[in-house]
Amino acid sequence: MYFLKYLYNQPLNWSILKSIVLRQKLSVTKDKNDLKNRFITFASIFLLLLNVLRRGKKTTANYVICDSFISAPQIYLRQFFITHFNSDVSEKDVIVTNHKYFYYKKISLKIILNVVLIWMKFVLISFLNIFIKNDYPTRFYYYIAANLINVELTQPKKVFLFQMYDTSTYLTALLLQYKHSNVYLSASNSIIFPFNRYTYLENVSIILCNEYQKKEVANYQNFGWFKAKETLYWGVEEILEHNKIEVKEPKIDIGIYSTGFWARKGLNREQNIDAIRNYTHIENPLYILFIKIIETIIEIQETTNISVKIYTHPIERTWYNEHNIKPPYMEFAEKNKIEVDLSTGNSLSKLYEVKIGIGTISTVMLDRWYHELVSLIYYNVEREKDFYRPKYLGNYSENFYQEHHELKPLILKKLAHLAKDKN
Repeated sequence: MYFLKYLYNQPLNWSILKSIVLRQKLSVTKDKNDLKNRFITFASIFLLLLNVLRRGKKTTANYVICDSFISAPQIYLRQFFITHFNSDVSEKDVIVTNHKYFYYKKISLKIILNVVLIWMKFVLISFLNIFIKNDYPTRFYYYIAANLINVELTQPKKVFLFQMYDTSTYLTALLLQYKHSNVYLSASNSIIFPFNRYTYLENVSIILCNEYQKKEVANYQNFGWFKAKETLYWGVEEILEHNKIEVKEPKIDIGIYSTGFWARKGLNREQNIDAIRNYTHIENPLYILFIKIIETIIEIQETTNISVKIYTHPIERTWYNEHNIKPPYMEFAEKNKIEVDLSTGNSLSKLYEVKIGIGTISTVMLDRWYHELVSLIYYNVEREKDFYRPKYLGNYSENFYQEHHELKPLILKKLAHLAKDKN
């Protein structure tokens, strides 16, 4: 943040600063910024040009993806996302770049000088940063430098950025927008409110990935929080996987979606297998809430004879199938005639098995919205007001409930509507 004005050749206003601070709050929970990490950032940037020379590959691609956190299996998903929604673009014309993948087209003296200039600026910034102690991690300097160098080396027709909530992605877009006219930033299939409601990218096109985001962004634009060159509605980034989902008549009335909070420290996944096996986090408030949802559904089941199935989170399936660790609610659920799905694979392929999905906010619930499937989401105002606000989601706000006693009439109403629509 201290050095933004040094990199950004435009006037800085409060809207820009606020949009960065919001994203930096997430970074504080993810990374440390002690002296060791600040020095590692400097060393990484100092050696960046060497990595470019060592790893750089020639390309003829005209469309560049910058994604600092992509895993190898995701690369094709990213490329397919671009080509699926741009019929005139071929897969071979799209490449993925970051601090590990470097590409170049034609090399000229001008490009070399520009790359060296970018590198020198970040070397200076990261060196000075060694001596500045603050809570906000600054590892993102390295990712931004790599992104800017890749764009300079490839001179693409269009640049596509992902992970909009991340500081490095957002600042990359901010710094590129006045030099490149075709910069696109994907919002992913996630709620806009927590880290993206303050966005100031007046020359960047924002790609929306789910219908509810159109409602959200429209509200934030009206508030003066969100400014972009344009907003484009495409669809989910994992469109390749979604296209494989079998559309069929539902067999189950209610699907409860678990997020595996019994195996998490707060929101973060527990890595210690002994802690998982011993159910160390069984008192996690979010797990207790999940149990309350099951209990509420059991009460409803007793008077309505609805069919119920619990769809487990991928981490629960891993612990069960690879380590024989059962979810702590499994016996309780099965005793009450609720099936627990611990099969391999994921819940995405089984979205159409269920008439009504129930749980807390999660990706799978948003996936159901994308397919226009009924989903009821529990909303705790005090705990989740900083994460999302249903009132900003337009007609999607009707899918939330705040008290457990509201659930039965909601379920019966939705089931009646579904039966009527079928007839």
